[in-house]
Amino acid sequence: MSDSIKDQINTNLQKAKAEGQLRSERIREIVIEAFEQAKSEIKAGSGEVKQAATDAVSAVTDALSDRGGEIKEEITATIEGVIEGISRARRKAISESQNEVKLLQEKIDAEETELEQEIEITLDKISESSQDKSEQVKAAVESTVENIKN
Repeated sequence: MSDSIKDQINTNLQKAKAEGQLRSERIREIVIEAFEQAKSEIKAGSGEVKQAATDAVSAVTDALSDRGGEIKEEITATIEGVIEGISRARRKAISESQNEVKLLQEKIDAEETELEQEIEITLDKISESSQDKSEQVKAAVESTVENIKN
């Protein structure tokens, strides 16, 4: 999995280098894109994420080795890209989970409403069925039904 990230980063870095666009912001974008595309393969919190992050930094340092001089800005952009790529994937998963929870809560609310209606109808039927009983039974049923409804 991390080889595909490293390969993708290397390919895109070479392309950006050939186009003369190998600046820190472009490096950051390349790393973010690689992590976003591989997010389905990466299980957050796994060792794969750590390895992919290490491979991303390695790919950038290898690609920039011929530059010489200061590459701190590019390394910073790489690490920021790794963090942003991981964060976006996790935020999306969290958002999807929140949506699932919302849908489940709506389902629970609907089921609770149905339950309350079913109980109300059942209690009304019980009251109706006691109308032809003695006054004592009818009073006991109505009193019990009212207590339950309250």
